[in-house]
Amino acid sequence: MDNTDPFSSRRITKNEIIDKLKEIEPTKEPKILYDDLYSLLREIRFIQGYSIQLSIWEPCIKIQNTPSIESIEWLAEKYNKKLDDSLRKKINAISPREFEQFCVEFFKEIYSGSEGLRTTKGSDDKGIDFIGQYINEDSGEAQQIIGQAKHWKKSAGPKVLREFVGTIDSWSNTTKKSVQGIFVCTGGITPKALNVIKNSRYDIISYDINQIISKLREKNIGIIKQVIKFKDINERFWNEFKE
Repeated sequence: MDNTDPFSSRRITKNEIIDKLKEIEPTKEPKILYDDLYSLLREIRFIQGYSIQLSIWEPCIKIQNTPSIESIEWLAEKYNKKLDDSLRKKINAISPREFEQFCVEFFKEIYSGSEGLRTTKGSDDKGIDFIGQYINEDSGEAQQIIGQAKHWKKSAGPKVLREFVGTIDSWSNTTKKSVQGIFVCTGGITPKALNVIKNSRYDIISYDINQIISKLREKNIGIIKQVIKFKDINERFWNEFKE
């Protein structure tokens, strides 16, 4: 058995056990000893970092490393890294139009104050992929959400962001409403493009694929949270009445 693997195990057959019992107790009948051992190990036993139990499917004993809390945390970290890759593949696999709908569902979950978020349809969308309304929790002011969703492999440069700011400007002048801009590009946003956002007079939030994945994990969006439940001694309880 591999002692370096916290989840390794080994099966010992009935014949192997009997042979070993012959060596340990040569004066006693090994089958009688086996029956005694069988009775003892009907329930799982934990001995020095190992779990030992008779298999209910075949005549053998299963010995397995009992994972420590550190081992479980190590496994969780490995799964979390794998989850990031899986989420990235999911996002990259959807079509540009599907990505627009994904952004709608994504921001519905992130912004609890959002209302009426939906994708735009038709050719005359003026460069807007999704719209809605957001109620500012601090001021109570209603803001129009204007969003662009770029399902790109390449990064968005300053020209694209200047055009987006121009779209927001036109929308704001027409509707006379406060605007919350959301710009999403899976391929990332260049530093110069981020400067366009920073220097704009509008409130614009940007997301790349790494930031999307981070939020998906933080808010448990599109994923199932697996919980391992086990019981341990409550030392505080037992210390309550200890003299």
